[in-house]
Amino acid sequence: MFLVTTNSSEQDIESSIRHVDMREEAKDRVEMERALSGANDLPIFEFHMLNGICVMLDPLLAYAVVNDSSNPHKKSDVFLDVTSAKQAVEQWVDANKVGQAN
Repeated sequence: MFLVTTNSSEQDIESSIRHVDMREEAKDRVEMERALSGANDLPIFEFHMLNGICVMLDPLLAYAVVNDSSNPHKKSDVFLDVTSAKQAVEQWVDANKVGQAN
């Protein structure tokens, strides 16, 4: 797990988060949180890799940005009312099964 905090540098985020849209979301939130509370190492996002699925979870606001690890330029999905990376993966898998059913 990689923890994005108010002290995370752009280089930390770039090297730890594969998906472009997730990196941009993380950098924007770090910038906003620094402006509001300063660089005091407050946690913002937890970044997890679970079974080939990338999850960037905000436990405080209860949402997750989720994508598979195959294409870093593929648009990620956002899930609300999520409290764990495992729950986000389950919702992502369920949502993607619907589109794959033939």
